[in-house]
Amino acid sequence: GTDNFEKDMNFGLIETEEEEVREIDAALERIKKGTFGRCEKCGKMIAMTRLKALAYARLCIGCKSLEESAE
Repeated sequence: GTDNFEKDMNFGLIETEEEEVREIDAALERIKKGTFGRCEKCGKMIAMTRLKALAYARLCIGCKSLEESAE
C-alpha cells in the first residue's frame, strides 16, 4: 500500500512539474510575441503583484477568479 501511495504521489508531482514547464515555455513565447503580461481573456494588463507571484500567469486576477468559480 505504501509503495503504491508513494508512486502515485511521485507521478502527481512529475505531472505538476511538467505542466509548470509548459506554462513557462508558453510565457516565453508570449514574451517573444509581445503579449506577455496581458490577460488572455479580457486583454487588460495583469497586475505586477500577480506576475511577481506567478510569473507565467495567463489571466488577470479577476478573470482567473471567474474561471475558478465556474469550475
